[in-house]
Amino acid sequence: MHNNIVIDYKTDSFKIDLNEFWYFRRLIEYVKYFYSKTNNSNKTILLKIPGSGEFIKINKDDFLRIHESVENKIDIYNNKFSE
Repeated sequence: MHNNIVIDYKTDSFKIDLNEFWYFRRLIEYVKYFYSKTNNSNKTILLKIPGSGEFIKINKDDFLRIHESVENKIDIYNNKFSE
């Protein structure tokens, strides 16, 4: 049985297998560091979607939406398991 987590991206979304989610979260932290540098704020990057072999082209605004979606999923799990 595979558990998928849906990550919101622009007006679309993509699914990540639960066992790939933690790797993806770590990858998102590297991207966050990249975009924290002033000279990188206008750059577009390719972000790998774990388990799919696909890449999506994102800018900083797209990244912020993805980051927020990932953090929201973590908050949901934290709230669910802390009860």
